[in-house]
Amino acid sequence: MRMQTIQLNAPQRHTLVFAVRNNPGVVQRIASVFSRRGVALQELYFRQNGAFAQVHLSFEGSDWLAHQVTCQMEKLLDAVSASGEDLG
Repeated sequence: MRMQTIQLNAPQRHTLVFAVRNNPGVVQRIASVFSRRGVALQELYFRQNGAFAQVHLSFEGSDWLAHQVTCQMEKLLDAVSASGEDLG
């Protein structure tokens, strides 16, 4: 098993994109992942498409924090997929 090394660095802006099932309370569950870590969301976009939705989230934090949030989001029952990009 290979271990991944993540450097702790200065906060930068991150944007994460998630595909989720459009179930009642899904936005609250997503927001709670961030609030439990003391992260303030700068932007939140929610686009519905039938039974699924696409969520775009922007926040400032370290690469480590972005990695942790992505891992937690992937564990949500409503999450279908996750991706991200750094805005620098």
